[in-house]
Amino acid sequence: TLNGARSMGIDKHYGSIEADKVANFVVLNANPEKDIVNTKEIYMVFKDGKPWQ
Repeated sequence: TLNGARSMGIDKHYGSIEADKVANFVVLNANPEKDIVNTKEIYMVFKDGKPWQ
C-alpha cells in the first residue's frame, strides 16, 4: 500500500503502519493466504484508528 500512497502523494499520512499515520484497516476472522474467500470474513474495521461500524 505504500507504493500506492506514494504514487498519489499521500504517503506522509497513509500507506504504512507508523506512528502519526492514519490507521484504516480490517481484522479478518480467517487467513486470506489459505483461501482468498476468507477476505469476506471481516471481524472488525478500524477507521482513523478507532473501531468503526
